[in-house]
Amino acid sequence: MDCPRCKHPLTPTPVQEDLEVDACRHCLGSFLLPKQATELLGPLYNPDLWIDSEVCHDKGPTHLLSPVSGQPMQEYELVYKCSVVLDRCKQSNGIWLDAGEGDKLQDIIADASQTRVNFFEGNKSEFGVGSYLIQLFSGIPLEVWHPTKKIAWATLILVAMCILVFVGQVSLTMSSPEAIEAFVGQYAASWQSIAQLRPWQLVSYMFLHGGIGHLFGNLAILYILGDNVEEKVGTKKFIFLYFASGVAGGIAQAFSPNQFVPVIGASGAVAGIMAAYWVMFPFVRVRMVIVFAPFYFGIKWFFGIWLFYNVVMSFTGVGNVAWYCHLGGFVTGLVVAWPYRRQYYSKFVDASLSTN
Repeated sequence: MDCPRCKHPLTPTPVQEDLEVDACRHCLGSFLLPKQATELLGPLYNPDLWIDSEVCHDKGPTHLLSPVSGQPMQEYELVYKCSVVLDRCKQSNGIWLDAGEGDKLQDIIADASQTRVNFFEGNKSEFGVGSYLIQLFSGIPLEVWHPTKKIAWATLILVAMCILVFVGQVSLTMSSPEAIEAFVGQYAASWQSIAQLRPWQLVSYMFLHGGIGHLFGNLAILYILGDNVEEKVGTKKFIFLYFASGVAGGIAQAFSPNQFVPVIGASGAVAGIMAAYWVMFPFVRVRMVIVFAPFYFGIKWFFGIWLFYNVVMSFTGVGNVAWYCHLGGFVTGLVVAWPYRRQYYSKFVDASLSTN
């Protein structure tokens, strides 16, 4: 295939593991098929989502020829806060990006996808009565819009396991109230469990919860954020991230000033998922219902406030909450997720062209 701009041959350029993009070493332009766009940048960047939206304007045929079909491509201008003009091959639905246009496309799609206006097909930014009531009584945040392509099996299985274990806890309590204390002592995480060489409790404690509110809060956040994180890093690494954060949270709590108080709950593991989400998807906004009114926050602000609050509360020790478990899991999530942090398109393509 030849470059539509300068007619030099396009070079298959590795940009990620098992992913290549046809790029021109002379003008640094690149041709991106829909599957490549979604694998490299995420589901938001499939042209099918935004090509007919209000932010995209058809400018008519261009003189540039598609490297796939050899036919003139169609020119489109995307406008939202800034603008970018790109070319699309109607036959393959691929897009031609000149140098720097990929970065502008990322900014426009990311910003436009997080508004309250339904810019893109399938956008669920208009929350219904059901989600409003759930948020009103629970206080949980919901993403404005962040679709995924695949079913997050690991996330769903973890949610199911926590629910099943909780049902077992409740059954045990109803049959023998005295047995629950011994049960928690056997499977909760604490300094004693480490000192007495029972490291499995640093895993088992993640599946126990102190009540329905505790369970719902953890699993709601895991379900809302986990699918995107799992899709980004893959199932195996997602499972590693989850359990590494949970174990680190348990150890942090065990060495905290409240080390002799057993800790239960998936909070440390979920905090790691929160940190990973913060690193990978900083452009996402969430909605919360506060005093009956909906408010929208950038995810960076939301998690920043959450982190600050947990740090402050860890010094005060107020409340029957494992603050150090949250912090240990969050820091671990940051470290594990850092290689997957959000990067601009030019860093993938330009860096690959300069090193190959």
